[in-house]
Amino acid sequence: MDGTGGTGGGLIVSDTPPVGKPDGTLWWESDTGNLYVRYNDGNSSQWVIAVPAMSAAALNAVTYVPQTLTAAQQTQARANVYAAPFDALAYNGMQINGSMDVSQQNGTTGITATGYFIDGWAMTRLGTNAMYAAQYPAVTIFPQFSNMLIAYATTAQAVMGAGDLVFFSQRIEGYRIAKLGWGTANAQPITIGFWAAHTQTGIYTGSIRNAAANRSYAFTYTQNVSNVPQFNAITIPGDTAGTWAIDNTTGMEISFTMASGTTYTAPSANAWVAGNFIAAPGQINAVASTTNSFRFTGVVVLPGIEVPSAARSPLIMRPYDQELITCQRYYEKMFGSIGAGQCTTTLQAMIAVKYAEKRAVPTLSLVGSVSNFFLYSAAGGTVAATNSSGFVAATTPSRGHINFSVAGGLVAGQATILYSATNNPADALVLDARL
Repeated sequence: MDGTGGTGGGLIVSDTPPVGKPDGTLWWESDTGNLYVRYNDGNSSQWVIAVPAMSAAALNAVTYVPQTLTAAQQTQARANVYAAPFDALAYNGMQINGSMDVSQQNGTTGITATGYFIDGWAMTRLGTNAMYAAQYPAVTIFPQFSNMLIAYATTAQAVMGAGDLVFFSQRIEGYRIAKLGWGTANAQPITIGFWAAHTQTGIYTGSIRNAAANRSYAFTYTQNVSNVPQFNAITIPGDTAGTWAIDNTTGMEISFTMASGTTYTAPSANAWVAGNFIAAPGQINAVASTTNSFRFTGVVVLPGIEVPSAARSPLIMRPYDQELITCQRYYEKMFGSIGAGQCTTTLQAMIAVKYAEKRAVPTLSLVGSVSNFFLYSAAGGTVAATNSSGFVAATTPSRGHINFSVAGGLVAGQATILYSATNNPADALVLDARL
């Protein structure tokens, strides 16, 4: 198309350079999209590009190819697009107490038998080994975390029998995994991030299982350097089979394994299989020596295929005050001033107790010495409890009552208060609704 008309300048659209056109004419090259102008520099006339071609880099444009960015560059990129930082996504974590900060039951005192020892985390062991597991300060190993889980064999087991095992696990409530849609065609993946610093190098494994323990996914990770902390990220595809609870019962169980016999070793790694497995092929025996420490912290279980980088991973953990509230849905210790009630006789009182909303109606029990619990008497002073006769289990997930007996001194019909004189977790009312 020629729009010059006469001898003056104009616009020509063509895929080849026009010939014999006057200075000042514009030519748009139709096959490249470049615009040229016929320019006379005093010596000759030629076509000169009007707008220089520019690369994406020259335009400072976004490139949609994989990039290796430093932590500072990642932070700047997120700021540039107003993306939420990972610490703002902390509540997406389906785990509880991933940083091992809450330990209501034992504090820093460890356990040697199967059971819970840090809120949400339990040890299971079978075999001739003897174990110790506890909450432990993490700062010398994991500088950005306050606490970690530590475990080691106090009696080694050089060879694991077929049914022997040692692992650490958390049962995650069904409500917390409901968004995944597991057991359906729309099952979504999860990604687990965690820090480990084990003494023995080699392949370690873990697993995801459903409550019925008939669906398992055994994953692997490698401790590369002895006692050196490393961040591990593992993506697990959603399970389209099996039954996965989405209510207040166990939705899934996540496990980290120190050693396992053949009975609990899956036939293959990194695949969903039918059966009850807590290890994958190649799992080392980390209880073969009493010098092997098993340490991990910073566990986060997120829906999807992303976790924060190692440098930013501590930011995703919930702060202690919020983590404590989350943990108290399952287990709570009440001490100091416990509750108020009424003296039913001169020898007994009924105490009403209000506690954090539990997953289900909890069981009530006392720890410590009953003689350290006191009832205020309207007749003057306080009266030491002699027993908690007629203990009445909680009637709702948030309320219950206790019958306390004393040797005498109460005033029937008067109000009273129950408290533990030591004011510490050693003498406490325990409310347990753990999975």
